[in-house]
Amino acid sequence: MSLSEFEIEQSKWRELVGGFILAFGDVEVITHRLWRDHCNGKAPLFKPRVEGILTALRKLQAQNDEVIACLEAAYRMADKRNTIAHNPMQAQVF
Repeated sequence: MSLSEFEIEQSKWRELVGGFILAFGDVEVITHRLWRDHCNGKAPLFKPRVEGILTALRKLQAQNDEVIACLEAAYRMADKRNTIAHNPMQAQVF
């Protein structure tokens, strides 16, 4: 049984989207650990959490340049991640 072009394309996208969501989940875990190590109180949602971590790490910037750059990139992707993860097009259909 051969797969249609649509099924092949859908499979590719499923892997890409799933991989992106899982990778961003790893970033979430890392930010919770960084919050615990560098900030006080209960960790807020992702973007405010990253803002707080960046503020703390920038005070020690010389040793944290690479982490800061990665967190800034994740912060810029957060809205796209939310759009993909929560799939508003599908929610609008139903």
